[in-house]
Formats: sequence, C-alpha cells, structure tokens
Amino acid sequence: MAPAGLLADVREDLAGAREDLAENDREDAAEELRDAAGKLRRYAQSAATDVRQDLANAATELDALAGEVRSGGITSTAMLDERLAGVHAALAKAHAASSREAWGRRDLAAAGRQITAAADELEIGLTRLGHGVDAGAASVIRDARDLGGRLARGAEATPSDVERVFKGLGDEIEKLHRAAAPSQR
Repeated sequence: MAPAGLLADVREDLAGAREDLAENDREDAAEELRDAAGKLRRYAQSAATDVRQDLANAATELDALAGEVRSGGITSTAMLDERLAGVHAALAKAHAASSREAWGRRDLAAAGRQITAAADELEIGLTRLGHGVDAGAASVIRDARDLGGRLARGAEATPSDVERVFKGLGDEIEKLHRAAAPSQR
C-alpha cells in the first residue's frame, strides 16, 4: 500500500505553489509543482491499480504546469487553480481507493481518515474550478466527512452506509474529473 502521507505533502506543495504564484515568485511555484509531481509518481508506484494512471496523468500535468508557470504562461492563481482541479480529482480518487482498501481490512481509523481526505480533495477541486460546490456535492462531502469522523473514532458503520458514501464520492469525483478535463475548460 502507498504511504498516505505523500498525498498530504502533495496538497501542501500545491498550496505552496499557489502562494508563490500569488507573490509572483514563478521559480518557487514551479519548484513546488515539480516536487508535487515527483511525490505523485512515488505514490502511484504502490497505489491501487485503478488510480495509478490517474496519478501518473496528474503528475504529468503538474510537470507541464511547472514549465508554464516558470515561462510565464500561467500568470494568475485563477489560471493555476483551474488547471489544478483535475489534480485534486486524482488525489480524491486515490484517497477514496485507500479508504475502500482500509475498510476491507476493517481498519476503521484509516478508512475514516482517508474518506475524509477524499472529501477534502473533492471540495478543494470544485472550489478551484470556480464553479462552487453545488448542493449535491455538498451533501456527499458532508456525508463523507461525517462517516469519516465516526470511523476514525472507531465507531462501526453499516456496510450499506459506507457503500452509499463511496458511491456518492465516486460519482462526484468523476464529475469533477470531467469538468476539469482540458476539453471542458
């Protein structure tokens, strides 16, 4: 199983890149994006099979973004945010897959932490797109965080509740992925 801490590091790198770009420090922003790409590649090596390609694609996107930021092709945080939305979709999918694996092992605490992280990445991705979080996505995010919190505290949950949240998250992550696709921007 892939080390989950790498995904948290990626989120921090992306936030740092945004801050650096806001301060017009293109070199540091590009470096943060390259660092995030490398971490995604390392994570992908041992990630669940169904998310490896998404993570590899996200890493490739981050490398391309780093070049565009460095060269001045990406000049605003709004431009960066729009391009990072798909990366957050991949991160959300990876966290959801890790949560599902942990649930299968009956590691409730890990399942809870990962499902909460998936909800967080989904919300960040939707926000970065600039469309806001619609009522359906907000409900899924709220349900995932509620379930994640309960599982992280060691509380039991019914398999049907867990599957309902996994399905809702999966559907919303896929919507984000489609909305963030280059042909949709």
